[in-house]
Amino acid sequence: MGVRRRNEVQAEASPPRRSPLADRVADVVVKIRREAFWDAWSFAEAEVVTAGEAWRSASRGEKAEAWTVYRAALDREQAAAEALALRLAAA
Repeated sequence: MGVRRRNEVQAEASPPRRSPLADRVADVVVKIRREAFWDAWSFAEAEVVTAGEAWRSASRGEKAEAWTVYRAALDREQAAAEALALRLAAA
C-alpha cells in the first residue's frame, strides 16, 4: 500500500472534524439560557395567534396580504420551536 493509499484510509477512518466556527457556535448556543429560547418561541407563538386572527377578520381585499403575514409568522414560530428543541437537547 503506497503512501497515498494509507492517507486515504486514514482520512476515511477519522471522524469528521468540526470547524472552529462550528465549535464556537455550539458553545454559544449551550451558554444561552433555556429561558431565552422559550421566550423566543412563546413570542413567536403569540404572533401566530395575532396574525391568524387578523387574517380571519380581514376584508376580502386584505385577505391575501394577511395570509402572507400569517404564513410568515408560522415559519418564525417553527424556527423558534426547532431552536428551542435543539437547546433543550443540548442541556
